[in-house]
Amino acid sequence: MLSYNNILSTSSLSSSYVATLETSPIHFPTVVHPLGRAIGHLLSLQNQEQGYWEAPFEMDVRQTAEYVFLKHIFHEVDQEDQKRLLNYILSKERPGGGWSTYYGGPPDLATTVTAYYAFLLGGFRKDHPTLLRAKNIILSQGGLMKANCFTRGYFMLFGQMDPNSLPAMPVEIMLLPKWFPFNITSVSSWSRAIMIPLFVIKALWNEKFITPGPSCEEIFAEEIPRDELPQHITAPWFTWHNFFLVANKIASFYEKHSIGFLRNFALSKAHQWIAQHMGRLGGVSAIFPSMVNACLALLYFGYDRRHPLIANELQVIDGLKITEQNRAWIQPCFSTVWDTAWCLRILSELGMSKNHSALLKAKQFLLQKQVGETGDWQERIPPVPCGGWYFQRENALYPDTDDTAAALLALAPYKEEQEVQNAAQRAIVWLFAMQCKEGGWAAFDYQGRVYDCFNYIPFAEHGALLDPPTADVTGRILESLASWGYGTEDHNIQRAIKWILRDQKPDGSWYGRWGVNYIYGTWAVLAGLAAIGFDMKRDPVRHAVCWILEHQRADGGWGESCLSYHQPEQKGQGASTASQTAWALMALEAAGEWNHPATHRGVAYLLKHQQPDGSWKEEEFTGTGFPGVCYLRYHLYRDHFPAMALAQLEKKMHWTRNHQQL
Repeated sequence: MLSYNNILSTSSLSSSYVATLETSPIHFPTVVHPLGRAIGHLLSLQNQEQGYWEAPFEMDVRQTAEYVFLKHIFHEVDQEDQKRLLNYILSKERPGGGWSTYYGGPPDLATTVTAYYAFLLGGFRKDHPTLLRAKNIILSQGGLMKANCFTRGYFMLFGQMDPNSLPAMPVEIMLLPKWFPFNITSVSSWSRAIMIPLFVIKALWNEKFITPGPSCEEIFAEEIPRDELPQHITAPWFTWHNFFLVANKIASFYEKHSIGFLRNFALSKAHQWIAQHMGRLGGVSAIFPSMVNACLALLYFGYDRRHPLIANELQVIDGLKITEQNRAWIQPCFSTVWDTAWCLRILSELGMSKNHSALLKAKQFLLQKQVGETGDWQERIPPVPCGGWYFQRENALYPDTDDTAAALLALAPYKEEQEVQNAAQRAIVWLFAMQCKEGGWAAFDYQGRVYDCFNYIPFAEHGALLDPPTADVTGRILESLASWGYGTEDHNIQRAIKWILRDQKPDGSWYGRWGVNYIYGTWAVLAGLAAIGFDMKRDPVRHAVCWILEHQRADGGWGESCLSYHQPEQKGQGASTASQTAWALMALEAAGEWNHPATHRGVAYLLKHQQPDGSWKEEEFTGTGFPGVCYLRYHLYRDHFPAMALAQLEKKMHWTRNHQQL
């Protein structure tokens, strides 16, 4: 392989030569200079002092609008700042009006309702063209009452929503024992962090907590009652949907006639949980919704607005804001450890010396971020020291298995160093402790039996109450364990492989929980299987390869819309993107199809669309928060994954050329 300096100095490709690659085989020299540009671009994004990468991490406009809500509730409105926030929301309006959960998507009710009310709080007139378009979309989708319960909850805080229209969320859930199928430890980590403060808000809410806000009568549909839950029992009668609606009626009755000592005991436990999780550098769970809810819960407990615990959360929330001249927007969280692990790994694959100062700084940063304390994950497994990594800049109570795998892969080139060996050993012990009963891995928690029926609970209508094992996470963990010497002879690896093969879809693909979608999941699985030593000539792999090949687009790239999460016919369908093309190429490379004509066309697509500075353009959201609810745009995905795909293919092609010469 050429050295790092040679890569940087290689002459540029002409556009006409790149065009010929769409129909001609790729030869080694054609990918050298694009890798050099990619190296230069990634290095320019590194924090030079501390060694980490942290690109913007974008969601839809809801959290920017909810930040406007928060400032009004806490009476901390800065008019100039609010103007910038509303300018950002305005800039994201769809061509036909309203707002989507992802770039190019259809109008989403909850997102549009939230943005609409932020404009009202900001002083916009209701006859403003943007608001008129939004109102029409809201009413066409059933009005405010059809929005999800978390959105309606905000309107309760501003006196616009009857509390009876919200599902029951009795704080006594805090008292349910661990052996009971539904309890606070059986739900996902993010659900705990969001729900526990909501239990408190629902239990203690009364009209004195209302923040007076402008009326929004015009976005209620007349035919839908406002003082009852919008969901209703439907035929067939014996379904989980109907069961939990009946349970909700019972729980709602109890909320109004609660048993005093049970209510106080449950509130005490919730108070203890919230206080223990606040006051940290990254905030509660290091995500925006849980921090906002925790601040509100403490207000309802009687804390002063200036109390250090609340002040810390508000400061962390303010730190999520990105200001761009006349616009400002709120990130859901930081993606620091995740970004750093991938960039360290990819720069190594691009040919940089592991002893380069930029990589050494990144290595030390990752080592410093390894978690050593106990968090919620400990509740469902035997005692074991933590060795995981988290996703954000700071979030020591919530390490996750996917970031841990990414960190292990990034640190693998340094495995001869004792400090790195020790860190890896701790991480691997923790990962095996977190392996779920069925053999796969979930992201944040050990899962025994997964009760999917709980997603029918009315306050779980977002469909992400649980954290089940997923193929993308399991595949990445297999890849990471392989990088530290594990193979198919290990019993736990065999369990994971069996689970993955059971989870394959009939068409050959795998579901991608944390990236969009089947392209992402299929790549993660094939990369893991290849690394761990699975026979890539077996039928499951060949079936997956066929699925990838069938979904290549005419331009040579691959793309998949977020619609695929709820519309099966959209699987593998969408405009080509740099990140998804890279995932498909790496899946083909893992399956041994690096010399397939489709691979050549995919490489040509990436070369053709690389920018002069070494980056790629990508407006699409290719990351996933909650499928069907919120999606994510990782601003680094468009840069480091294409570079990684080209680097992996360059190694393969270069080795083959030398081998043939010998």
